[in-house]
Amino acid sequence: MESISQFIQNNPYIVVVVFILTVVPGIITMQKGWSNFKKYLLFKKISFPVYVYISALILLFVAFHFTIKLSNINESQPQRPVTELTPNPPITEIPVNKPIKLKTIKGENFGYQQVRVDGKEFINCKFDQTQIVYSAEQPFNLHGNTFKGLSFVFDGAAFATIEFLTEFYKIPEVRPSIEATLDNIKKGVYPMTTPPSNAAND
Repeated sequence: MESISQFIQNNPYIVVVVFILTVVPGIITMQKGWSNFKKYLLFKKISFPVYVYISALILLFVAFHFTIKLSNINESQPQRPVTELTPNPPITEIPVNKPIKLKTIKGENFGYQQVRVDGKEFINCKFDQTQIVYSAEQPFNLHGNTFKGLSFVFDGAAFATIEFLTEFYKIPEVRPSIEATLDNIKKGVYPMTTPPSNAAND
């Protein structure tokens, strides 16, 4: 192999001859291929009906219009920031409603004044010509108190209850039910409310 390589290097004409023998067939092949291409495809007339050209133009127009519209939509949409996934927060227990602790008032004397009873517990107190104010926001308790010339004022939810009873008492057919409710109050019997699952919806 070394002797052949040395011989070729010493005789450059052999390299030129080999190059010509390699290139000439390729040029001839390309020439024949180009001639066949021109003869059978390039200059051959192919006729189509007119509606084929019209359909092709319509399809090109629709595709171009759809591409432009789709690019406009993509540009108009705001880029959503990439947010990292955060672990779910720990499950916390739902607090149970605890009984309200009433404020204790013991041994007080109340005269001609307003006294709000919501959220309070009165023990051994005296009320003389006192105006009791109740809004039904919180419960209250009474133990061992004395009363003289008492009057009542209602506001909030308590006032709404009085309005409710007053409006229904105006209806003759409902009046006996209101009177029966007042009789139950005198007896200390409180009507039970219907559970929410069984109450009629509006």
